[in-house]
Amino acid sequence: MLKILLLLTLSLNAYSQQITGTISDQSSQQPIPYASIYYKNTDIGTYADATGKFKIPKLIDTLIISTLGYEKQIYPINHNTTTININLQPNIIHLNEISISANKKTHKTSGKKLRLGNLSSKKDIHVSGSKSHSIAYLVKNPGNLQAQIKAIHYNINSKFSQPNEALVRPQLYRIDPQTGKPGESILMNPNIIHVKKGNQPLVINLNHLGITLPPEGIYIGLEWLGTATWYTLSKANKPSTVYMKFMEKDWQIRPPKKQLNKTYFEEPNFSISVLAY
Repeated sequence: MLKILLLLTLSLNAYSQQITGTISDQSSQQPIPYASIYYKNTDIGTYADATGKFKIPKLIDTLIISTLGYEKQIYPINHNTTTININLQPNIIHLNEISISANKKTHKTSGKKLRLGNLSSKKDIHVSGSKSHSIAYLVKNPGNLQAQIKAIHYNINSKFSQPNEALVRPQLYRIDPQTGKPGESILMNPNIIHVKKGNQPLVINLNHLGITLPPEGIYIGLEWLGTATWYTLSKANKPSTVYMKFMEKDWQIRPPKKQLNKTYFEEPNFSISVLAY
């Protein structure tokens, strides 16, 4: 019994130890805000704050540090590690790799305006978006439209008002041609959004970017940097393609739910505004 208590005490003490660190740009030495930091072999992770600083429980494992626009870095943690300073190398992405058009249609103002995605007004379910997790919802391109994405629309709810508790980052993802899962991010530098307290529509204006809707469709994504915010769901009796993931780990399909011998699907109230040419 004494041996078990000793092992438990040692385990708790080890887990209570913290590693602190700072994430910076290798070239400019400026702090990189909201980079993701997580352990390779667990679901334990965190984000750097607005000044690039972070704290994470100490585990003898490998830390992975990543953020958009920079090369991913791997950092092994040993018994002597207490403080780490990470310098990330910028990753140059060319515009033609991420479907951002630079032609005369970029700022087109005339055409047919459409909303694609889940337009349901039914708001009977709120699901927690926990910190360090992401969701992606497939929006198909009906009839192979040639269109420019004007905005992303979310329905978000939060019971917190502190800026560090209700942070989200909007995302758009290509469809991976091999797996059908969300692939590379289309937004090069998505803004961090502080969700205000209460239920609210959240609209992200993309008109200035001139992003073309791919013929195969696109995933609307949302990443939680803070805690305890919700996205609104509506029920659907048809299959919907919704994926979730922790940090930078692999996307997993969100399974349907069964209730009273009936299978139903939950679709987030996410949509995009497009302007068809």
